Amino acid sequence: MAATRKYESNVVQATQQFAHALRWADGNDARLQVLRDAIQSAIDSDSNSPTTFSLRPPTTFNWQPPSWWRTPEQQLERARQLWPNAVLPKQPKEFAPRTKSEVLLLHVPDSFDSLWDKIDAPMGYTKYRWAGVKSDEQNLRLAPNKREFAEPVWLAFDPEYGKGERSEDFWGQDSVAASELLSALIQFPEWSLTWFNGDSAPNLSGYQLKYDGSWSHVPCLRRWGGDRQLGLDARWAVRRGDEWSSPSVRRLAG
Repeated sequence: MAATRKYESNVVQATQQFAHALRWADGNDARLQVLRDAIQSAIDSDSNSPTTFSLRPPTTFNWQPPSWWRTPEQQLERARQLWPNAVLPKQPKEFAPRTKSEVLLLHVPDSFDSLWDKIDAPMGYTKYRWAGVKSDEQNLRLAPNKREFAEPVWLAFDPEYGKGERSEDFWGQDSVAASELLSALIQFPEWSLTWFNGDSAPNLSGYQLKYDGSWSHVPCLRRWGGDRQLGLDARWAVRRGDEWSSPSVRRLAG
């Protein structure tokens, strides 16, 4: 009888831990992978005893800001220069990254063309825009469930989210980045220098781009080292690529 009570107690404890872990993961891919690894480790160690399941999700990552990131103060100053009449939000009191690649980003909504025009190419580079990337509503639209922010906001921006996956797999997710990616390049002009050099280049998977009569493409950003160009280009939404991502954003409380 005592053994049965102990077994039931262990099952309840494991269930509570798992429920807490799911709340902690909150749909985040990196955290869900931590859960998968922990569960598999528990199964492998002793499949007959629930006492072997012990999950303590990490509360923090070994997070280090990338070299190209700029502080909130620098981002606010940049925004004041480009949007002198905008009412900018105060920076968040705290920022808890959910992945190692998440950074803090100030996004000021603007038109697609205006945001692209405000981007400065890295030193020694020029900007190139493929003629097929048109911004009128007949050729460019938001992906399903994606909504543009109506006011300046602080975001958690993950440039490595969706790495190696197809852009179309993220259509329907409101967290996939669209114009926020252009804001990231405005705020972080040296970010592009890391693409294809350890970091992935971004698809703007929050958009759908019409090509040859169908909404089959997404805008993308790329860098050509040989030609020294920062480019606004397009890719098939069904294509995968280990060096390509579909970055995500999530709004932060002020």
